[in-house]
Amino acid sequence: MADNYYPTVSMVFILECICNSGVIEIGSIVTTGDTTMFILKGPQAIFKRTCIVREVEAGQVTYENATGLAIRLGFMGELLDWLCENKNWKDGGYLDRAI
Repeated sequence: MADNYYPTVSMVFILECICNSGVIEIGSIVTTGDTTMFILKGPQAIFKRTCIVREVEAGQVTYENATGLAIRLGFMGELLDWLCENKNWKDGGYLDRAI
């Protein structure tokens, strides 16, 4: 069950970021019902490379699932920008500063 405090994230945006990350095996995205699974590139065992995205509402993913994938696949900055622009949500748990 999703926490009502956190916003949901668009499934289309998450899948776009996953495809653009460059770390998934080509042709490994499989969708069954509300669940989408994909395999990461690498020599590890298949169970360590398997990632799952599950829709909670029509076309929406939980914040926890989205941030977990963003950290693992390296698109956290894009996710935080998307949340700020599309959901008008900025938690304040991170700093936005230029180096």
